[in-house]
Amino acid sequence: MAVPARLRKLTLPKTLIFRSLTSSAAAIDDQTPIDESAVADKVLSVLSTSSPIEPPLKPLAPLLSPRIVASVVSASSASPSAAFRFFIWASRRRHLRSWDSHNAVLSLLRRDGFSIAWTALDELRRDGIPIAAEAFDALIQAYIQSGSVSDAVESFSRMSEYGVRPRTFTYNVVLHVLLKQGMVPLAMAVYRQMLETDCRPNRSTYNVLIDGLCKLGRTDDALSMFDEMCGHGWFDPDTVIYTIVLSGLCRARRIDDARALLATMRCEPDVVTHNAFLNGLCRAGRLDEAMELVRSERFEFGIRGLSTIIDWCFRKGRFNEAMAMYKEVLEEGKFVPDRHFYTIMIKWFSKAGRIEEAFGLLNSMVRKGVVPDTHCYNTLIEGLCQLGLLDKARSLWLEVSRDERFSESKTNPIFICGLCKNGLVGDAQEIFDELERAGCAQTVETFNAIIHGLCKEGNLREAGLLFYKMEMGRSPSLFLRLSQGSDQVLDGKSLSDRIWNLCRSGNVGKAYKLLEELANSGVVPDVTTYNILINGLCKAGRMDGALKFFKELQIKGYSPNTVTYSTLIDGLDRVDRFEDAKALFDQMLGYGTAPGVSVYNAMMKALCRRQKVTQAIRIWLDFLSQRDGGSDWETEAIRTARRDFENGSVEELVRGLLDLDCRRNEVRSLPYAIWLIGYCQGGRVKDGLMIFHALTERSIDVTPAGCVILIRHLCKEGMLSSALDVIFYMIKEGILLKRALGNDLIERLWLRNRRKEAWEVVHRISDAGYDMDSYLFMRTKYKLYGDEIESSKDVQS
Repeated sequence: MAVPARLRKLTLPKTLIFRSLTSSAAAIDDQTPIDESAVADKVLSVLSTSSPIEPPLKPLAPLLSPRIVASVVSASSASPSAAFRFFIWASRRRHLRSWDSHNAVLSLLRRDGFSIAWTALDELRRDGIPIAAEAFDALIQAYIQSGSVSDAVESFSRMSEYGVRPRTFTYNVVLHVLLKQGMVPLAMAVYRQMLETDCRPNRSTYNVLIDGLCKLGRTDDALSMFDEMCGHGWFDPDTVIYTIVLSGLCRARRIDDARALLATMRCEPDVVTHNAFLNGLCRAGRLDEAMELVRSERFEFGIRGLSTIIDWCFRKGRFNEAMAMYKEVLEEGKFVPDRHFYTIMIKWFSKAGRIEEAFGLLNSMVRKGVVPDTHCYNTLIEGLCQLGLLDKARSLWLEVSRDERFSESKTNPIFICGLCKNGLVGDAQEIFDELERAGCAQTVETFNAIIHGLCKEGNLREAGLLFYKMEMGRSPSLFLRLSQGSDQVLDGKSLSDRIWNLCRSGNVGKAYKLLEELANSGVVPDVTTYNILINGLCKAGRMDGALKFFKELQIKGYSPNTVTYSTLIDGLDRVDRFEDAKALFDQMLGYGTAPGVSVYNAMMKALCRRQKVTQAIRIWLDFLSQRDGGSDWETEAIRTARRDFENGSVEELVRGLLDLDCRRNEVRSLPYAIWLIGYCQGGRVKDGLMIFHALTERSIDVTPAGCVILIRHLCKEGMLSSALDVIFYMIKEGILLKRALGNDLIERLWLRNRRKEAWEVVHRISDAGYDMDSYLFMRTKYKLYGDEIESSKDVQS
């Protein structure tokens, strides 16, 4: 079939019109090669001799290529400001854009400073020459790479001054950095600005938004953003976006929602998606389900998924299964071990005290060409510190510190924390001071480790001095300035409104600086720092000092967390200030803050110490009823438990709640151990014993304190057979058996002529590795070996 004339013209080779470097113009055929080096030299000549550069560059445009543009920008002979201006000129021509030239400009700015860019931009604005958006893209990214995020956001904010509209790429870069810094209100305001200016988001925009929100724990907001994306209908979600949402659901422990999403995906899940779901199952305590998926081979998971399963098997104490999978990887050759796999095994070998094997793995991975990273070495250093092998840890720390390939930002805190945990706070302080003198930046984790060590030693004065050293340089409270003279502190909504209003008026940079000042700069105390000091003061009984820090924490804009409240409630109760503890608990509820499990546990302990177990159970049932996300069967189970409680059926209540926990995969010994202790102290030992049996029947650990108090009260009530059950449980579980407790039970059995059982206790304690000669009191020995001791005395006399 003949090709129409109008189409035939498009299929013919284009004729290249080559403007000679020595004459005005000369036509040549399309076979003539272009001398890229000569063209680049001509451009460099223009950059060094012409001002403005745009007119003499115009005839060279047909000769240029993206490669020539990148080489000119990178050339050391080019004037930096002119090179940046040339990049802007080239970026206005679509066929000359490339990532090579973009990266070359980033290097130029980081090397020669940012003033050259602003000089070029000001000249272009003065000359009335249009500026390509790519210029600001490069400027913003270069600022971010240099750690000047505030300047990057300020540059974005100033684009309108130069007549430049941000592209989708620009918005994506800014949204990413804002969410990475946790500035959700500002990120949402920038996204709304993007929509209002008719700049259409792409897949990357929603990847950035949804991923950032998920990582910040804003799962519901992320799901709303996912629905909004689908509602626009611009494009269907791909595997990457589905995986991000699924990971967010798993992170929030919404496993059933994640499973439903996996089943309804409109595209094929890949190995990353499957691994995200496997990890979510493991984190939610559903390890058996994860292992079943792996064994069924319905999932494509690779070495990363297998590493996750092995890691969680170790965490849950299923060492045989973990080691079997480990050997399968090494021996069968089905998977190629990667750095992540080796790091996991090194961590668990170190925790198990198998240091030689851990170092052997390190050497093995190097021989196989797998390069260890900082995290791998830090894992080994942490393991050595946990085992008290500080000389080896110090040697490895020094080796890593001298190697420029590895970052010290995580290694130094790990080693310093290790020293503090081993009681060598003085040594840790020496290293800390030496690193400061050497100009090494300290992290808040390092400060917290030393402050915690000083508090454990009872050296609260030194801890306080170090805390106030962190405080130096912290900007004054910002809230009064934010509210512009108002006596009212800005809440989340008013702050969000302020951010949006600033963005609408083009002051994104100002909005960022406002939030940045809120967060403060430098190494400043965080909530963990305050919690460490509050805990130290509580243990020393200095509650007024602890409450002072609690108030200071709030004044400076931090939100107390569950650790803060539970520590204070427990501390107040221990110094017999129960009413203050209860007031603090009620205050937390009044603020609309949902107290975590640890806060309820602290409050229940306080109630049970005063034999108010009924009130303790009632507030726990209130907690269960108020939790979000309960299904119909969970709601019914809690309703039944409350009915059993009101009817006085304690056993049905406890067993029903335990069944609920098991079904939820949230098995824990608290709050039941707290109630056990409370019932014993309130004279209801049989109810305490019932809770013990209900826990052990489900293989749920009973706390050591619960076992000790239960045995003591069983002995007082003469229920020695039950006391034997509990003490044998303690021996079996490896719980430390204090001398007074063991000797008391042995003597009581002996006095009631239950001598066979008394000897059984002795033998079991001995088999558990106790030195019975030093463990048994002399009076106990007289009861057990009285005749032999008297005979020995007669022989000696």
